[in-house]
Amino acid sequence: MIKRKALVLFLALLLVFLSSSAFIYAQNEETPATEEEQLDSEIEENTEGIGELYAQNDKLEMYINLENRTCITIKDKQTGHMWSSIPMDYASDTIAQGSGGTINDMTSALLVSFCDDKSNKYTVSSQVSSVKRGTYKIRKYKDGSGVQIEYDFSRKSEQFIIPVRYQLEDDSLIVEILYDKINEYGTMKIFDISLMPYMVSGKMGSEGYLVIPDGSGMLVDFSGDNSNANTYEEMIYGRDMTKNLVKQTTVNEKINLPVYAASLGTSAITAIVESGDYNAYIVANPAGKSSQYANVYTKFIYRQTDNASLSDKDWNARDIFLIRDETLKENPKVKFCFSTEDTDYNGIAKTYRNYLLKNGFKKLSDKKANPSLNLQFYGLTKIKESFLGFMIDKKVTATTFDDVIRILEAVKGDYEVNTILYGFDKGGYQDIYDKSLSFDGKVGGMGGFKKLSQKAQELNTNIATVFEPTIAYKNPLFMFTFLNTATSLDRQTARFNTYMLSTGEKVKSNAYYLAPSKAAKYTQDFIKSAAKKNIGIAFESLGESLYTDYNTKKYCDRKDNAENMTKAVLTADKLYSMAFGGNIYTAKAVDHVTDIPTISSGFDIEYKSVPFYQIVMHGLLEISGKSLNFAENTQEEFLRAIATGTLLKYSVVGQNNSKIRETDLNFLYNCYYEDFSDITEKQKKFSELHNGLQNVFIDKYEVFGNITKTTFENGKVIYVNFGDKDEEIDSITIKAKDCKII
Repeated sequence: MIKRKALVLFLALLLVFLSSSAFIYAQNEETPATEEEQLDSEIEENTEGIGELYAQNDKLEMYINLENRTCITIKDKQTGHMWSSIPMDYASDTIAQGSGGTINDMTSALLVSFCDDKSNKYTVSSQVSSVKRGTYKIRKYKDGSGVQIEYDFSRKSEQFIIPVRYQLEDDSLIVEILYDKINEYGTMKIFDISLMPYMVSGKMGSEGYLVIPDGSGMLVDFSGDNSNANTYEEMIYGRDMTKNLVKQTTVNEKINLPVYAASLGTSAITAIVESGDYNAYIVANPAGKSSQYANVYTKFIYRQTDNASLSDKDWNARDIFLIRDETLKENPKVKFCFSTEDTDYNGIAKTYRNYLLKNGFKKLSDKKANPSLNLQFYGLTKIKESFLGFMIDKKVTATTFDDVIRILEAVKGDYEVNTILYGFDKGGYQDIYDKSLSFDGKVGGMGGFKKLSQKAQELNTNIATVFEPTIAYKNPLFMFTFLNTATSLDRQTARFNTYMLSTGEKVKSNAYYLAPSKAAKYTQDFIKSAAKKNIGIAFESLGESLYTDYNTKKYCDRKDNAENMTKAVLTADKLYSMAFGGNIYTAKAVDHVTDIPTISSGFDIEYKSVPFYQIVMHGLLEISGKSLNFAENTQEEFLRAIATGTLLKYSVVGQNNSKIRETDLNFLYNCYYEDFSDITEKQKKFSELHNGLQNVFIDKYEVFGNITKTTFENGKVIYVNFGDKDEEIDSITIKAKDCKII
C-alpha cells in the first residue's frame, strides 16, 4: 500500500514537472524551465477537444491540440465562439482526399516552396515534413501572450527550420514568420512561404463568403460547387514591374489594400497583412476545386525569383529559372481580427478602417465635407512629320491655358474644382523627364499659367501639374542609362513595357523605370521647383506601380522603394497633392487619390463585386474614380459614383484638333469639351446628394436587386436605382436610373 502511494505521488510530481516545461518537443525532448515559465505553465485541461490552453488575454484564449496536427483554436471569452486554423471536419472532405496533397495543405500552418541547386522546384507542407515526423517544438512566451513554433523540415531533400510566432493582442491573433531566424542547414533555397492557408475559409454550402480586395472588392461565396473557377493569385499592390512579363493576356484591377477576410454568418475573421505586404500575394481557392472549402491566404516571398529566356547555339529559346541568393529581411506579419458582430463585408471594412485610424490615418476635416469636381486637361503632344525628307517631331496642341480658363468658367458652380494639367510642361505629354517645372510656349507658357493662377481663387480651383516620378518616357540626357535606371533580376535595364490588346505581345519600348534613389531625388527636386510656382502636383503612377531594383550596388526592394517615394512626396506637404492609383501606402502622403477602381476584375472565382475600397476609405481622404467619359456606360458609372461617394472626374481637351488622333493622345476621342455639356449638370446633382457627407464614414452598403442603399454614419441614406423601371424600397419610390437621399 505504501509503495502504491509513493508511486502515485511520484507520478503526480512527474506530471507537474513535465507540464512546467517551457518547451514541448514532439519527440519528448525537454529543457530546464525557469521559475517564471513554471508558473505560466499551469494550463487548463483539454477543452472540447481543442487542446490545451496556451495563451489568453482579457478577450481571447488560444488552444493548441498537439494530437490534431498542431491545430490552433482561438476562443472568444465572452461569446464562446471559436475559430480554428484547420477545418475540424477535414478528415471527411472527400474532395480533398481525392486531390493529391490537399488534406495535408488543409492541416498545415505553412506551405513552403524551394528549389535545389539545379533549379528544380518543390512545394512541401509543414504537416508532412515537420509535424507528422515530430520534428517541431513549441516555446511559450513568458508573459503568457502566445507561443513560438519551430517547424523543422528535416528530410534530406529539405533541411530548413522556419520559426513562427503566434501571439494574442487585444481581440486579435498576430502570426509572424521569423525570417531573421530561418535556418537553411542544407543546400535548398526557399523562395516563398504561404501562411495558414485555411485559417480564413468557409465550407461549401454554408452561409458566408470570402472578401478579397481585388479592385474595388470582390466576394467569393460558399453557396455551391465552384470547381470550374480558377485559383486567384495576385500580388498585393500589383505585379513587380521589373519582373519579366513576356505576354499580357488580361488587364486586371490591382490589390490596393493588404487585407482579406471571411464572413461566416454569425462571425467574421479579418486578416490584415501588417508587414511583408510589399512582397506578398493573396491566393484564394473556390469551394469544390481542391476541397469542400473556399479559402484565402497570403503567400510571402522569401527570395525573389524570375524567368528569363536564353538562346542556345542553334538559336533555340529556352526558359531558365532565376533566384536571388540574398533573402528578404522583413518578417511577414498577419493580424487576424475576430468578430461576432457586424460580420458582413461592411463590418469587415469597418474593422480595417478602424485599424487605419489607429495607425496614422485621420478623418477628413469639415473643410472637405463637400464634394469637388476633378477635371484632367491634356495640353501638348507631338506628331512625326516629314520635312525635307527627314522625320521631325511637330507639336500638336490639345488644350491651352486660355482653354482651361474658359472651361473652368463654364463649369463654375457651388463646388470646388481640382484642375489637373497633363502635358502642359515643356515637351508635352510623356516627353522629356524634367526635374524642374517649366511650361511650353505652345500652351501659353509661364504667362498663361500665371493668368490661370491669378484666377484660381475666383474659379474656386486647386491647380496641380502631373509629374511622373518613376518612368523616364524619353530622355536623351540619360546618356548612361544603366546609371539612372532600375535593373531586373536578369541584370537587364528595366523597361516600361506596353502590350498589344489584340495579341498580348510585348511592344518594344524606349521608356525605363528609374532607379529608386534617382526617382526619390528627382521628385524632391521637382517639388522644390513646383513650390516656387505655387502649383500643386499630381503624382502619376505613384499608387499604381511598384518595383524592385536589383542593381548589385544599390539594391532596393519594393518596400524600400515605396517608403522612399512616400518620404519624397511628403516634402510637398504645403502644396495640394494627388496620387494616381489607390495603393494604400500613398494615401497618407497626399490630399487626394484619383483613378481608384470602382469595380473588381471580374474573375470567374467571383460571386459579385462590392465597393469594399470605398467603404474603407470614404471619409478618410478625397477619392475619385477614373474619367467618367472613358467609362463603357457613363450613366451606370455615374450612378455607381453616387452610391459610393466616389468623386467625379473627367478628361478634357479644349481644342477639336483632328491631328490628335494620329498622336499618343489618340485615346482622347471623346474628350472635346464642347461635345459633352453635362459636366455641370452631373456635378450639381452629385453635390446636392453628397454635400456634407465627404467626411462622414459609410456605415453600410446594401444591394436589393437593382437598388443600392448606402447608409452613412450620420443617418443619411442614399438610394440608387440601376434598373430600367421605377422601384420601391422602404416605402420610397426610386425612379429608373435615378437616386434619392433621405
